[in-house]
Amino acid sequence: MVKAYIIREASGAKYNVFSIENANQKSKNWKKKMYIVSTHDNPNTLLSMMRSMAKSKTAGGATKVIGLDMQSSGKDYKDKFLVKKVSTGTTKDKAEDIKSNQIDKTGHAKVYNQLNPIN
Repeated sequence: MVKAYIIREASGAKYNVFSIENANQKSKNWKKKMYIVSTHDNPNTLLSMMRSMAKSKTAGGATKVIGLDMQSSGKDYKDKFLVKKVSTGTTKDKAEDIKSNQIDKTGHAKVYNQLNPIN
């Protein structure tokens, strides 16, 4: 994983910031958002990756919670989670700054990123 990061940095990879909003009204986390920094550009790829975290043994915290929410939404989870691009084509440091600013603007109670880790 470290090697891939170094290669992406050296190759001048551009990073994007996305927000994923839970639009499933039946979910207890309805209207919560998660901000993600990624080199991926396809919203469907991001949703699939986040949903797969529900079964991960290493993922935890907010990532695990949003993955479980997606999994519990069933086959139409892509309709119940809205992906928006916040920023595109930046460096990793700039993208992380944008992500942090968005979390602060949105408010900690409305963001998955601020949840306590699952025990």
